[in-house]
Amino acid sequence: MSDDTQSGFNNESERDERLESVIAGYIRASEAGNTPSRRELLEQYPELAVELNQFLKQRDQLNRMTDPIRGFGDDLFHAMGPGQQLSYVGNYELLEEIARGGMGIVYKARQETLGRIVAVKMIVAGRLANEQDVQRFQSEAQAAASLQHPNIVSIHEVGQHEGWHYFSMDYVEGRDLSKILRENLLSANQAATYVRQMAETIHYAHQQGILHRDLKPSNILIDSQDQVYITDFGLAMRVEGGNDLTRTGQILGTPSYMPPEQAQGKRSLIGPGSDVYSLGAVLYECLTGRAPFRADSVLKTIEQVIHAEAASPRTLNAAIPRDLETICLKCLEKEPQRRYATAELLANDLGCFLKGEPIVARPTSQWERGVKWVRRHPAHAALTLVSVVATLAIATAPQRHPGERGSGRSTRL
Repeated sequence: MSDDTQSGFNNESERDERLESVIAGYIRASEAGNTPSRRELLEQYPELAVELNQFLKQRDQLNRMTDPIRGFGDDLFHAMGPGQQLSYVGNYELLEEIARGGMGIVYKARQETLGRIVAVKMIVAGRLANEQDVQRFQSEAQAAASLQHPNIVSIHEVGQHEGWHYFSMDYVEGRDLSKILRENLLSANQAATYVRQMAETIHYAHQQGILHRDLKPSNILIDSQDQVYITDFGLAMRVEGGNDLTRTGQILGTPSYMPPEQAQGKRSLIGPGSDVYSLGAVLYECLTGRAPFRADSVLKTIEQVIHAEAASPRTLNAAIPRDLETICLKCLEKEPQRRYATAELLANDLGCFLKGEPIVARPTSQWERGVKWVRRHPAHAALTLVSVVATLAIATAPQRHPGERGSGRSTRL
């Protein structure tokens, strides 16, 4: 039985959605002056205890940083009176909440001046957002606004409304990929088609000097015409110079989809191949229904990302074509240089698969798998070698027969 099933979740996306919902409820209750008991919160959701503890520690740090400005004005929700909700920011009428994450909340909205439907994203912490929150939010808007591509959600306007930072963007009528995958697995061709579109789009972003660094199903939107849209550039990074667009002092990204170099904080190794890895993780989940690595805590998941090999997709779903499995596992190689060098090369191989043509990637041989295992587990490998040598020594030692002396000489009659 999987960790998800034991904890009451069917997959990682469901777990993440539940965690975000619990955190959002905690924040709303706190803003209303009814902060829940932390002990009761952890007892109510023991399966999320590790993540909730991390959130609470981060919130304590946020509160300490914002203490000096408390008293200069109430939160906008409170100022509007009991039971009221924020209904306007700038010239946008907020119609309904459509998405919420750890840092941002997205609304479907109507732009009054133009009468069009858009999406408006705001910082969850609102007027209490610290400097790092605001910098990351503005960096996301700047990164996305610099990319003009039909498969990237376009940014329209960046603004501030009574202390609330926001930006407006295209509204995509559709669903995110994580919700689609909760209902059923994709066919091999459908999965390859989606990820090929993603790879082509990410290659464009790389050409403009932008790494995404947080590619995952919930950041991929699929419209009614089966077109892919990539969103949420909140962790974007400039390729040139290696300068982060956001500096939080933490491991950035979603553990189950981040490459080993990102999980280890090796910034010098982060490059286009890092996004290729994440695309492979998305492809893996499209084909198998689960992320390549997932444990019962963030730290254990990161440990798996760094040291463990992903299970062969075909062991989880025998219907997966071998070539598509080969493409997927090449993306998930631990060493960046063993992956596709560019997202474009990944897109090309997926195109070959879809056309029934030979792919460039080749399956990893048993010998290569063994070498990689030894590199990651040198101590264990050394112990295994000693055991094998000892076993061989015993097996090949001369056999003594009854009646022979210890010297090895035969006795005379």
